[in-house]
Amino acid sequence: MPTHTLNDTHLGSLAVYLQSRDASASLGSSSKLFYLNQLIIPPPGTAILVGLISAEIPYSFYTVTTNNNTMTVKTKVGDLTSTHNVTIDPGNYDVDALTDALNLQVSNAKFSFNENSNKYKLEKDGPTDYVSISASTMHKIMGFSKQQLQSVPTAESIVAADCVNLAGTSSVYVNFPNLGIQNLDSRGDLNGVVAKLNVNCNPGEFIFYQQTETQYYMISNRQIQNFQLSLTDDDNNLIEMNGADFSVTLSVHFSKIREPFSANKYLVNRRNVPDLEDEEPVKKEKRVKKKN
Repeated sequence: MPTHTLNDTHLGSLAVYLQSRDASASLGSSSKLFYLNQLIIPPPGTAILVGLISAEIPYSFYTVTTNNNTMTVKTKVGDLTSTHNVTIDPGNYDVDALTDALNLQVSNAKFSFNENSNKYKLEKDGPTDYVSISASTMHKIMGFSKQQLQSVPTAESIVAADCVNLAGTSSVYVNFPNLGIQNLDSRGDLNGVVAKLNVNCNPGEFIFYQQTETQYYMISNRQIQNFQLSLTDDDNNLIEMNGADFSVTLSVHFSKIREPFSANKYLVNRRNVPDLEDEEPVKKEKRVKKKN
């Protein structure tokens, strides 16, 4: 029997509980594949609706990850140009710890942080003539813009264009890329995101998500054989959970597929109605006789 107002069929609604540790296959620490022993196959003419109703995700991911932890610094002393490839170990950093980690891997240059402006600065140190940042995956969290990345040292110092941001991702995006859900992101791309969960807790705590009003999505698949679940950050990168387990709960409903409404369906085509075609000439003929 139907168990939800969206369910207008004879089929009962389903709740699907997905625990990351019970996944059939692991595609990454935050990307899991769950195969169903019993497939979800509605009868013809029936659509499947899917919505996320709850999630429990530990804040075990770091602000500095393998996606944003490298920087190439170049220094020039006389005719000699030196390249320093900086790699920061993944983890949670404050500005002091990050500044120390950066300065351990560069020479003839140093990083400093201005607490008044909340900005980083790279400047020459010792006999250095010029400094530059030629490549980086961590320039965004440090406040350096893409325009400040140069291949040739040309400045004695570089002050970050923007404020530092070591807060990490602001949201966790719950994706089901195999269901054919067509939502849009800020880049205008289609994705399988069913919910955006705000990170509203401290590292080491849990993100508890309980939807007050669930948004349901009609999927393009005619049946569900498996669920591919992934968690991504603001930059659409898979989140590194560092071994922590997470879980989500889905609600599945069924709805009858209806024909698209068309106003033309209710218009009378006079040419296809014989009685009206015969009747019109008679009326015209009567009018002519009255005039004579």
